[in-house]
Amino acid sequence: MELLIPGLILVALMVYVSTRIKKSAAKAYEAEQIDTDDYSITKPEGLLTPIDDGSPYAFQAYSKDFGPPPNERLRQITAELRILDGVEPASIVGELKESADKIVSENSNDGTSILETSEVVEETEVDAFYKIIKKHGRVFSLRIQSVKEPSEDDRRRIERMLESFRAK
Repeated sequence: MELLIPGLILVALMVYVSTRIKKSAAKAYEAEQIDTDDYSITKPEGLLTPIDDGSPYAFQAYSKDFGPPPNERLRQITAELRILDGVEPASIVGELKESADKIVSENSNDGTSILETSEVVEETEVDAFYKIIKKHGRVFSLRIQSVKEPSEDDRRRIERMLESFRAK
């Protein structure tokens, strides 16, 4: 009996802590508006933004789900934003066109270029979506990658990020 009460208290404490951890983890995957001095973007539900001060990217996000076989090495969606100085958007677009296996679509207006390409990453064919903006002498290059032929939900997430991305 002397061990039963402390054991029950320990189990109750473990359940409480476990529940709190699960709630915190679930919250990390909720939709979020990210607004900095340089840019703003909406991170859709189902994507996680890692905290990594050593990252070369101004923004990163990825889905918790991986691709279906044989693409289980790649996340369903990854997004990366680079902010570049001293380059022109046309040179970045040119490099993308040269490195892509196929240009699916391209749209340029008002200093913004949006491209959809088909590429090979880690021996796997992927769809890549780019939004390139020049603002105040800097180039903002957003790249969103998905496994080939993303689901409707993933496609909506990608479109939401592309549409919401703004350079300031």
